[in-house]
Amino acid sequence: MENATKALLIAAAVLIAIVLIAMGIKLLSSTQGAMNQSGEVSSDLEASIFNAKFEAYEGKAVKGSQVKQLARKVIQNNEANIINKSATDVLEKYDKNKIIYINLYNKDDHPDAQDLASQDVINNWINQKLNINSTYSVSIIEYHKENGFVKRIKVKENK
Repeated sequence: MENATKALLIAAAVLIAIVLIAMGIKLLSSTQGAMNQSGEVSSDLEASIFNAKFEAYEGKAVKGSQVKQLARKVIQNNEANIINKSATDVLEKYDKNKIIYINLYNKDDHPDAQDLASQDVINNWINQKLNINSTYSVSIIEYHKENGFVKRIKVKENK
């Protein structure tokens, strides 16, 4: 009889252990979804903060001085996010997902320059073609698919 009691106690202990392990696994799997969701929220928040710096310049009557400030912010952003500063290939240098390109259009809505991303090219445009006294239409025309960061900004001089 004594052996039967011990066997029943051991069986009960094993059963309780199995139930506790199952509950632990269930709890862990249910919190995994919440952890993944919180990671997505933080990524969305990061993209919103990043984009706000550039979305503030969107509009149909943006002064030339504001466009110049926007271009300077793009330069600062791009220089901070270059993958390899010694690379000579532009595509390799500007292939990171926080790089922003500026597409410039003249008054007739024809491309004046495409895909400005480097400091030298943007500075040349600022010094040679940007008219501080004009107004411009600024719009974000593309976001990165992977993370939602601003990718391409269109700047068009108003007539």
